[in-house]
Amino acid sequence: MSLIQRQDALVATLEPIYFARISSGRPGMCCQSSGQRSKAKRLHAEELMAAGYNRDEAWKSANDCDQVAHVNADHAVFMAQMGATV
Repeated sequence: MSLIQRQDALVATLEPIYFARISSGRPGMCCQSSGQRSKAKRLHAEELMAAGYNRDEAWKSANDCDQVAHVNADHAVFMAQMGATV
């Protein structure tokens, strides 16, 4: 699996978690979301390190994917609130 495919998979895993947090109206209160995010990011970083990336690169990739997922979910919630089809 290429780096881009791994990153796409992580973003796809994180988006529903952020979507639930943002949609609930209580961004910090979605049950288990923090643990789910941490586990997904850790597994992603471990996979990259096993594939030969150094630790810093692996965690930078995980954090970048986390930010992309947050922005995507925020945009999806905004569009839903505006009445657009998500």
